[in-house]
Amino acid sequence: MKLLVIGAGGRVGREVVAEALRRGHYVRAIVRRETAFDRHPQLTVEKMSTGNHKELARRVSDADAVISVVSTWKSKKAHLVSKVAQDVLACHPKQFIGLTGVDALVPGEQFRGLRKVSCRFAQLIAKDVLWDGDELLRLCAPHENAVVLRSPAMRGGAKRRYRLLKSVKNIFRLVTRKMVACALLDSAEKPNQSPKFPFIV
Repeated sequence: MKLLVIGAGGRVGREVVAEALRRGHYVRAIVRRETAFDRHPQLTVEKMSTGNHKELARRVSDADAVISVVSTWKSKKAHLVSKVAQDVLACHPKQFIGLTGVDALVPGEQFRGLRKVSCRFAQLIAKDVLWDGDELLRLCAPHENAVVLRSPAMRGGAKRRYRLLKSVKNIFRLVTRKMVACALLDSAEKPNQSPKFPFIV
C-alpha cells in the first residue's frame, strides 16, 4: 500500500511509519519541521503545511490511505486535528483514518458514569483539545471511507496486541503507541472491518 502519514514527526507518527515500513508499505511522511528518520527505500519524508491545498491534494490522490496522527496538545494552532481532517477530506481520499482521544463524542453520543466524569475533567483542562476531537468525529461521520480511532492515554512499550470496541468501560487503561500504530495500520489494510469510531483497548 501507499500510505500518506500526516503528523509523522510525533511519537505516534514515528511508530506508524516504523510499523508501516516493517509491513512492507510505501510511506510518504508529512512533518511540520525537520525530523530525522532512518533512510529507507520505501520512505519519503516531506516538510509540508497541510494548508497548501494544491500539494496536499496531489499527495492524497497518490495514496491508498491517509493516516492522520496530528495532535492539538502541544500545537499553537487551535483545532489542528479537525482542520487537517477537513482539508484532507476535501481532497477525496480513498481512505482516511484519524486518531483522537477517548473522551471525544460522536454526535448524539452521551457518556455515563466514569466516562462522564472523565469528559467533564477533560473539558476543564483541555477544552479546545476536546472540542477538536468532537469536531473530527462530526466531520468524518458522513464519509463512508473515514474511520477515527479513539485512544486512551498512551505510553511507550513494545506491546502490539489490541482490540477495537464500540464502547469502553475502563477509560483509565493505558495503551502503548505501538498498539495505536498497529490499530491505525490494520484499519487501513482492512477497511470496513471495524466500527466507524472504535475505542482502542
